[in-house]
Amino acid sequence: KVITRLASHKNTADFLARKMCTYLVADDPPQELVSEISRFMKKSKFDMRATTIRILRSDEFRSRKHFRRKFKTPFEFIASALRVTNSKIISTQRLLRDLEEMGQPIYRCEDPTGVMAVRWKFAMDLVSEKIKGVKIPTEFFDGIKGQRDATMIKRLGDKILPGGLRPRTISTLLRVCKKQRMDILEEQHLIELAELDGEEPPKKKTRIPIEKRLLAVLLGSPEFQRQ
Repeated sequence: KVITRLASHKNTADFLARKMCTYLVADDPPQELVSEISRFMKKSKFDMRATTIRILRSDEFRSRKHFRRKFKTPFEFIASALRVTNSKIISTQRLLRDLEEMGQPIYRCEDPTGVMAVRWKFAMDLVSEKIKGVKIPTEFFDGIKGQRDATMIKRLGDKILPGGLRPRTISTLLRVCKKQRMDILEEQHLIELAELDGEEPPKKKTRIPIEKRLLAVLLGSPEFQRQ
């Protein structure tokens, strides 16, 4: 009886309609869509399958302005990062710890967005193979490693974000490539100068390969943080 009374309450359809539109369309869905779905829900006698289809077929769902408007939860971020890189998972202990640091311990979520600094660190640790029990397979970088900057960015972008990259993100990735090349050239120059002077050359720094650094930047990009 309680369920029946709740279902017949005048605000139930509005509440459920907003919840569904928030989940499927945008964190702040258009009121026009919420009202339309509420009316449809009442008319269909709360047929949730039909209601879902109605939302998916709406202009608002397909609108470009709602593309990548929903922010991933920490769980969604980690799951999508592991899935898109085809990572092999042997142990989940570190993953569970990272989820907790991002604010979404399993079954105890407090903050649906998570700490961005922790997300960026997770992305860098993932590509650097610093997450115990998790590894991105070498073949993931087939056709990417050793290519020109623009080609690497294009192919990684197609793999990670097939919906496309913002010009600003592409510009950032190109700067990352340029900086790594300049750092390597400067290091080589210092080594050559030391050898000419008969001094002990400085030790070469251990660097993350550029294709992995670009992947980390993409996983931490605003585009990847959104659903």
